[in-house]
Amino acid sequence: MLFKTALRNSRRYFRRSVVVGICIAISVISLQTMDSIGEGFKQSALRVILEKEGMVVLEPIDDEPLDFAVHSIIGYEEIREKIKEDIPEALIKGIIWSPAVVINDSFSIDALVFSEDDLRGTILGEKTADLLKASQGDTIILMGTNRYGGLSFVPAITDTILSNYGLIRNGRGIAVPLSRARQLLYWNEDEVKRIKVNFRDYWNADIYVEKLRDIFPEMKITSWRERLTNIEDLFKVTDVKMDVFSGIILIIVAGIIMSTILTSVLERKKDIGTLRALGASRFFIISLIVLEIIIIAFIGVLIGTGISYFLIKYILRAGIQIGEMSGVIEYIESVIYPSIVWKNWFGSIFFAMIWAIICSAYPIWFIVRMKPIESLKEV
Repeated sequence: MLFKTALRNSRRYFRRSVVVGICIAISVISLQTMDSIGEGFKQSALRVILEKEGMVVLEPIDDEPLDFAVHSIIGYEEIREKIKEDIPEALIKGIIWSPAVVINDSFSIDALVFSEDDLRGTILGEKTADLLKASQGDTIILMGTNRYGGLSFVPAITDTILSNYGLIRNGRGIAVPLSRARQLLYWNEDEVKRIKVNFRDYWNADIYVEKLRDIFPEMKITSWRERLTNIEDLFKVTDVKMDVFSGIILIIVAGIIMSTILTSVLERKKDIGTLRALGASRFFIISLIVLEIIIIAFIGVLIGTGISYFLIKYILRAGIQIGEMSGVIEYIESVIYPSIVWKNWFGSIFFAMIWAIICSAYPIWFIVRMKPIESLKEV
């Protein structure tokens, strides 16, 4: 009986129902699209960070921060093959880094020399090249301490000048091929400082770590979750911005819903007074109006969720082009693809319905507190 009456009233006051339904749909669309775009941004940034830092990293177990030249991983190629057997899709990189003095003619600076096994030429950071007064094609000299405690001098021809590459960040640093780094440190051809392992399903990093620890007990093996413990803090700014934008929309929508429902109940003031005079309790009136709001809100969230789904699918075809921003912000890709997290979407559906009820609280309180004789008066 209560449901039928609520459904009939929703149809009777169709225009009011449409306005409230549209407001609820807009709320759901804003919440779900902002969540998907924010989630896509976080996943994109996370992928870039993990690809640079390594989803799983293998290091010498007795390594110390200042012993750049002393401790190494020996037998890199054999280790690489064993990892491939266990994780066939893995992208594996051997890495060496060490402090050195980089010299070009009369100019010299202290720099971190970085190298990995897919690097074929010497790369200077833009700011490093500027300090050295070096250009593409210049021969520079690397001077550093080798594993025997002596000084090594290694020439390298500058192949490229970039703002970011590996450990070259904000234009500072130098990257050289592994062969040059090994010459500088007096290492053999099968030695590296660290092994970085990346793969598609980065969320399974801890599982791979356990497997690799069984295979290589003599090495220190860590997942990105162990090393990047504060990574979630990097995404809080994004969440706050998305929440602020969604909050502004919800506040605007709340005002429209409250005004619309207040107008609706005032138009039905006489009907409500009649029901009260016939013995209907305040609880019955409240339940009737709330049920009407729930019916309208339910239809609104279904429509809003459908629009959000097709909107996100449409955006996924080409992604969100951020262009030059990817060069300004270090850990970001040039194209962001939104990601649907159904748990968050269902949460936004529930929140939108509760929000509609909260926005209706004042109009409901206003009408039920009136005495039946007052409600029967002409509006």
